[in-house]
Amino acid sequence: MSQNRKLLTILSTLMLVQAHGAGFDNSYFPFMIFTGHERFEWSTTVTTAEVKPTLEANTAYGGTYPASTTTTNDMYLNRYSPVFGIHKQLHDTLGISYQYEEPFATNTRYNDNSVGINFPIHSKVSTQMHSLALNWTIPSKKSHLDFIGGMNILSGSASFSTDTGAGLGVVNGAAGGDPSDNVSASLYLGNNFGLFSGIAFEMPSIALKAQAMYYPQIRTETVGEMTVDGGAYVPVFALSGIIPPPYPTTTADISSDKITISPKRYHLYLQSGLRKNLLGFIGRSHAEWSAFSELQTHYTNPQDVNQLMLMAFPNAAGLNLFEDDGNYWYVGIARKVNASTSMILTAFLDNMLDNPVDDFRTPSRGSNSYSLAINSDIDEKCTLKGRVTYIDLPYTEIEYPLGTNGSYKGTVSPTAYNFNVGMEYKLS
Repeated sequence: MSQNRKLLTILSTLMLVQAHGAGFDNSYFPFMIFTGHERFEWSTTVTTAEVKPTLEANTAYGGTYPASTTTTNDMYLNRYSPVFGIHKQLHDTLGISYQYEEPFATNTRYNDNSVGINFPIHSKVSTQMHSLALNWTIPSKKSHLDFIGGMNILSGSASFSTDTGAGLGVVNGAAGGDPSDNVSASLYLGNNFGLFSGIAFEMPSIALKAQAMYYPQIRTETVGEMTVDGGAYVPVFALSGIIPPPYPTTTADISSDKITISPKRYHLYLQSGLRKNLLGFIGRSHAEWSAFSELQTHYTNPQDVNQLMLMAFPNAAGLNLFEDDGNYWYVGIARKVNASTSMILTAFLDNMLDNPVDDFRTPSRGSNSYSLAINSDIDEKCTLKGRVTYIDLPYTEIEYPLGTNGSYKGTVSPTAYNFNVGMEYKLS
């Protein structure tokens, strides 16, 4: 039964896209709200990707695998990343900030029955983070220094499902089946708390700002449920003659050991005026995603699990996730075009390599992105913002091993874009 765990691990292949400043595996969180002038900020980001991997024929065998070269017809990723923040000075030396964001999120859907056994059909991650912070300011005549301390509250859920390819249908030359042959799992994170700290130095006369933020690791246990559609039992029992059909759809409660849901990370940022109406900036992030190398769930009450389900899937659901830590750089330049309009160019370089959670990556590099943003002052208090980003995802050769059954092999050259709109309103 060594292949049972792999029924769910393959969904980690081709799963996620990293977007500028808004990727699942990215440690860049909005952080400017914790210092500066009194203001309200809002923005939302939409990332969309078209992913159509072409799988080679006859590289996997012994089951319902592609018999001819197959290109999936309905594979996409969408994610929405809203951010809301407010900063208020309670005193000349004391300020308070609140921020809401959805830092780790993705919604990836694949064409069910287009490939065959062990191919993913859906994965969704949705998280919510509330951040509350205080900043203590030490002012001088031309500059000021801020010490920042705060707390994050992170909650959310995740779900994923895999096509077992147990049916008899054939789509695009690949054994597919019907919608009743899938294995699914859902997990819930609950409310989890973590502290963070930072320091910022500003010299407004030359637009100089240097800021460093540190976020410790957040770990938690997850709970949820696993569902096995009746058709998913076909390759396990019917072909071996152990138990004859029909098979019922069964569900069981599952839980995980304590896992990392937000990695230890730091973020460094530096900006400065270069000359009149010209600003340059650079940032560096590091996230210890290797602490979240895998997810393994267990039946919460194995004595209550349907025996058919327990025999077919004795170890519940598992996922291979991150192998490496995340390392990110971004650099940009902003120019004031006229009294009310500014343009910003940014390059975001993601050097996170060889992670099963995102096999768009190659050993040579990760996924880089390039942005053009325009900020427009409506009046003295309100600024509207817009940004478009092209995400440069490398051409990638894919291989997912299936043990004694060979492996899925293929290639993919995805395209992805990111769109952001927002506004800032000065409170004083």
